[in-house]
Amino acid sequence: MSSIVPISERPSRLFIEAFWTILEGIALLLKGTFILCAAIILNAGLLFARVHNLLMIPAVCFIIALAEIHKLLFGTGELSVATLPISPAVRRKRT
Repeated sequence: MSSIVPISERPSRLFIEAFWTILEGIALLLKGTFILCAAIILNAGLLFARVHNLLMIPAVCFIIALAEIHKLLFGTGELSVATLPISPAVRRKRT
């Protein structure tokens, strides 16, 4: 066989093509890693929202129940005219 290497098969050109192929592989690897990290962050965000909802809904229901119990025990909290305290000036006029 001949030991003549064609111009298109020079080692420098092969090294350059291999270098670019390696760079493309690294770029694809980084792209995949970034997509994986984004998926993990998105999943963690959704998981946080679910856990937050699971914990907050009972807390809100408990607060609403406490407010209803307070209304039953102590009234609505709004003072009516009949339950207003009589001021000293009104007492003096009545006597």
